[in-house]
Formats: sequence, structure tokens, C-alpha cells
Amino acid sequence: MVSNMSLGLLSWLVEKNNGDVSPWFFLDAEKVPENYKKNIWSIVNEWKNNGLAIQVRIYGAREKQQCDFQLTPLALDAVKAYKPVNTDSIFSQFRKEADEKLETLAPPILEKLTSVYDNLGSENPEDWANAVHSCRRILVDLADVLYPPRDEPIEIGGKPVKVGQEQYINRLVQFVASKTGSKTYRDVVGADLSNIGKRLDSINDAVCKGTHTEITKDEGARYIIHTYLLISDIVALID
Repeated sequence: MVSNMSLGLLSWLVEKNNGDVSPWFFLDAEKVPENYKKNIWSIVNEWKNNGLAIQVRIYGAREKQQCDFQLTPLALDAVKAYKPVNTDSIFSQFRKEADEKLETLAPPILEKLTSVYDNLGSENPEDWANAVHSCRRILVDLADVLYPPRDEPIEIGGKPVKVGQEQYINRLVQFVASKTGSKTYRDVVGADLSNIGKRLDSINDAVCKGTHTEITKDEGARYIIHTYLLISDIVALID
């Protein structure tokens, strides 16, 4: 199984190379779109484990990830399946799949998510800021449903990991880990969750402290769409 995030970077890379998957590829964290910078290693490993990339070499540092590799013909097939001519239909499909799962699993979360998404068309800056705060609350609500908080930490790799009410990202990561045998899928979705969680928490903390945080319409849209795609990746694991 290949995550939406992995398919997104693969699509970007193939499009950047005019559809040619034959040469050696080199990825540098400083030259990829922002939301992939800290996930290159995990994503390329996911490609490798799903037969999309071969002869993968990973190097650099965690904050400056680099790698080179070759893509297989399966990579082009994956991109074609992921990215039809009308890119709006890609998100629409992911949204439809997520909505169908949420309608059964947690209707209140679906109502909130739909309301937040509908606010994308607003021209009121307060709506954009409220939408970002709502993204965090939606992820918290989803964690409460899929992996309810526990008072005691759990042990992972010999280390305690808190999974209380405030550790909603940890709880979602543990849910993903419990539902898939693919380590690379867990790593990619987990890293994606961690990154957006930190950003949403930072905005939320600033508001709680009374600090003014300005959110542009474009930023608000990115947070909402990113949250929707993440939720799509998570609920896809539910039978």
C-alpha cells in the first residue's frame, strides 16, 4: 500500500521530468516542495518496498535528507492511476472515500470536516484562522475515536510513549501502526502526522497565549486539504 503523500511526491517528480522515468533520480530536501522535506527517506523507502524504485541509496542528515535511485515502470503506472488529467478529481476521490468511512465511524467528525472545507471559499480572515484551529480539533476527535487516551504510557522500542489526551498525534500514529504491516507506510504517515501536528499545536499555543497569529487564505487551504488527505490515509486502514 502506498500513501497519498508518497504518491504526491512521485507525481511531482515524474511531472518535473516530463513523464520520463528512465534516468537516475536525485532528491535533495532543499529542492522538493515544503511538505516533503523531512520525509524523503521514508517516502523513497516506501517506493522501494512497493516496487516503484530500485537501487536506492540514502545519505545526508535527517534535517537535510538526500538520496538517489531509479524508478521502475510501475512508478509511471502509479502516477497515471493517482493523477488523472483533472487534478481536482484526485482530491475529490480521496475526500469521497474518507467521507464514506467517517459517515459510519464518526458522523460528528464528518460534519466538522465538511464545515471546515466549505469555509475555503470564505473571504473572511477569521474564517481561515478558525478553519486551522478546527483542523487540530478534528484530529483530536479522530484520535479519541480510533485510539482513546490512556493514563499510562505505552512502551515502544524500550521507551515510554505518552498516549494521554494531549498526545493525539502519538495516538493516531499508534492506531496506524496497529493496522498496517508496512513499516514504510507507518513511517510516512507517522512523519506526516508529526509535522502537521507540530504546526497546528504551535498555532494553537500562540492563540492560547494571546499572541496574534495571521493565517492567509492560501495557508488555511493548505492546512485543510493536508488534514483531509491525512485523514484519508488513516481511515483507509479501517476494514
